[in-house]
Amino acid sequence: MGLCAEQAGARDRLATPEEREACTPDVLRLCSSHIPDAGAITACLRAKFVNLSDQCRYVISFRDSAKGKEGSK
Repeated sequence: MGLCAEQAGARDRLATPEEREACTPDVLRLCSSHIPDAGAITACLRAKFVNLSDQCRYVISFRDSAKGKEGSK
């Protein structure tokens, strides 16, 4: 399962095993109806950001900040 993942770029690159581990419980709890659509899962996690575990919130924040830095080059 490609959880917390989309197609391309820093924000949207495939999730690492650690990122998947951090977000899998939240995906199953909050976004399971979107499995196996990785892009929809990621959008769902962002939409439910305040309900995420600390670990998954960190992953999503890190990915979003990485996208901002990549876009500013």
